[in-house]
Amino acid sequence: AKARILKKIDPVNAFADESKYIKTRGFSGIRIVGFNAPLYFANGDLFLRQVYTLSDTKPERVRKQIKRLGSISEFRRQSSLKSLESISSFRSARSDSSTRSSNPGSSLEENGFLPTSNDLAPMGRPIDTSMADCGYVHHIILDCSSMCFIDTVGGKILKQLCDDYKSIHVTVLLACICDQAWSVLEKTKFVEKYGDVTYMTVEDAVTAARLASPAEERKLQIYLETIMEESEINTETQLISDNT
Repeated sequence: AKARILKKIDPVNAFADESKYIKTRGFSGIRIVGFNAPLYFANGDLFLRQVYTLSDTKPERVRKQIKRLGSISEFRRQSSLKSLESISSFRSARSDSSTRSSNPGSSLEENGFLPTSNDLAPMGRPIDTSMADCGYVHHIILDCSSMCFIDTVGGKILKQLCDDYKSIHVTVLLACICDQAWSVLEKTKFVEKYGDVTYMTVEDAVTAARLASPAEERKLQIYLETIMEESEINTETQLISDNT
């Protein structure tokens, strides 16, 4: 059993493991996690550890940071500042890369060897997709489509996950829950407590998360998407130029 981060494949409007596709898109402040196995008593702890690690948001660690900073608002402010610093570094690096592209001989003069394709590329996909991971996490979406079975312990594990993240003001949304899993969630009273966090599709959950995101995070989302679109245009322009 293994959890993995999912990102959107725009042309087909689907969500999948980004390592298997060339072009994917993430969303600032939102982590989409898939788990390709049933959730039951034997792997519940493994599931929790993997979600905490992949989301890069461990509740215990975040609680300590919030306590040190004094409030959740200050924690979010500090996280947003770090995101803006990352964006600034990204834009500077992209500018430097474009300069090297227009003057490839400079790499030879400065480094003593011919420039590689990475030197010439105006910031390719690895950096672009990582930019969507900037900002503090305010929503975690679980794609339950591969959870063909959940037992009562699995239902309690999901309640624990939601409770842990709720304590640090992070909302967990569930999508694509099968009928068997839904009946178990009803029996374990998960639906009674968290019924409003379930969605038919991952796309629906993403839309809800983006609409519910804090105002400052929405501004960061728009800013990041603008930068990523500019980067894609520059990359495509460079590829066309290289082929002519």
